[in-house]
Amino acid sequence: MPETLSRKEYIKEQERNIDLINVGEPAIIGIAFKGHPERKPICEDVKINDPDNGLFLVADGVTRASGWFASRETARILNEGLGGELDDQIKRIAQNKNIDSKRKEKLIDALVRSEIRSSILEADNHIITRVKTDSKMRASATTVSVAKLVEMPDGEQSIFLSNIGDSRIFIMRKGKLSRLTKDDSLLTFAVSEKIMSEEQARQIDQANSLDEVPDRWKSYYRQRNQVMNSVGGHGLKEVEVHRFSLEKGDRIILASDGLTDQLKENEIEFALLEFENPREAERALQQRAEKMSLDGTLPRSKGDDIAVVVHEVGEHGPDRASRAIQKESEPEIFTLKQIDGWRSDAARLQQEIRTDREKATNIDTETKEGIDLLIKFKNKEQDISVLDYWIARAVVQETSKDIPVRFEKGQQVQVFRTDFEPPSYDRALWVVSLYDAKNDRYLLDHPSKKQHRFVERFTLELWQKGSLVRPDDVVDGYKVIGSETGGNLVLMKKKPDTLVRRVETELTVDKIVRDDMLKARAAKKEMTRSLERANALKGEIQFLTEKKVKLLAK
Repeated sequence: MPETLSRKEYIKEQERNIDLINVGEPAIIGIAFKGHPERKPICEDVKINDPDNGLFLVADGVTRASGWFASRETARILNEGLGGELDDQIKRIAQNKNIDSKRKEKLIDALVRSEIRSSILEADNHIITRVKTDSKMRASATTVSVAKLVEMPDGEQSIFLSNIGDSRIFIMRKGKLSRLTKDDSLLTFAVSEKIMSEEQARQIDQANSLDEVPDRWKSYYRQRNQVMNSVGGHGLKEVEVHRFSLEKGDRIILASDGLTDQLKENEIEFALLEFENPREAERALQQRAEKMSLDGTLPRSKGDDIAVVVHEVGEHGPDRASRAIQKESEPEIFTLKQIDGWRSDAARLQQEIRTDREKATNIDTETKEGIDLLIKFKNKEQDISVLDYWIARAVVQETSKDIPVRFEKGQQVQVFRTDFEPPSYDRALWVVSLYDAKNDRYLLDHPSKKQHRFVERFTLELWQKGSLVRPDDVVDGYKVIGSETGGNLVLMKKKPDTLVRRVETELTVDKIVRDDMLKARAAKKEMTRSLERANALKGEIQFLTEKKVKLLAK
């Protein structure tokens, strides 16, 4: 969290970013105490349900220790490390014609495991560093369970899993629920030390109440949710990553202890069988746990945040085609909130790059860690270029909305002549053949019908002599509705209860229109430059990725 942001601003920004990728239900803010309706001031559970990138995550911040910060930062870092950029690296390996299928699978397996480990360790180190330098974040820590869905070159779908703490991952296959992860908990420790068997630990974990537990195990039941490891705790020594093969129709479930401490596994299984739609199943599980918290009379009831992710495996892995379409299709209307968000994101990324570069002195680019750092820089620079594109695109769209297209088919327009070397500043009359709305340009015909040329919209309109103002133009929020005696223009603005009238000289309004067109033309050039920068950085990232893959292959 940048120190310039307040907690409220930081949480608002992070939730906005997660909302853009999370297709599931939002996490539920828990009640402060079971059986009482008042809620906690902030939800410390964070979840990501992102089928497009094949990324699923639940992070449960430690209550009363700024856990809200640790869970959100962990989600942010893992989303950056394991999202679309990792998919692109996997795709490049899969499409490499110089590597056989088995080799590709080994490289992808090594790459995904490495990225999951490094992302979790990065989050751990980031939180510990912040805790040391900011007393407000003292003891901030979180659990995390993360799953990355990958389609292998041979078509097999695999899920790569890792968990720290007691947030769990399950698989539902052919109506049977199975747990895929082991908690970092006192019960798991007791099993590892051979104090009890796995079956005894499971019976304690799934008991309805203390009465069902033998006396010798009662202390373990009371402390069954005591976490022995966390992200941002005492420093992670290792991160285990496991891989499982999937089948179409399997369901992957991630849950915080707000669900699993209250609902037993047979109750979770029943809810999943009850609802065919994954989103409905996700909602039902969260609501049933919330109902137990509010009721407060059942032995397993507790007051806690609740986060559940349910994803059903389809025919293929992450829907990369869907992602591509989303990137290419531009929204019809940009809101001020979106534009402000892009500007805020760009500024944040610039600051992160400056901070990271200050820390990363003497980078050895021949090591995996050095290459990872360079790829991280390049990815952020690419993200900034894309944001610059959208910001410039919004400027063009706003101008186009306020200043409609000037010319229609068949109209004559003045065009600078290009039949001289150097080109002449004389104008010739050409005829508008059509307006290409998709690319914001006119197709013009020479009067002889033997020459044709495209001219960018605002460039052509600015070439014209005389006033550029037209009825219905919007200037400073006022619409041009006509003129009055003496040549002054009449403008009107609609307010909730009235119309505001404004009178300006045509020269004044024309200058505003011209300035807006010049601004839009400059923004279009910035769009082109931004895309060129983004494509160049994509090439650099590809080169570095291939370099890293070769290192991993050694």
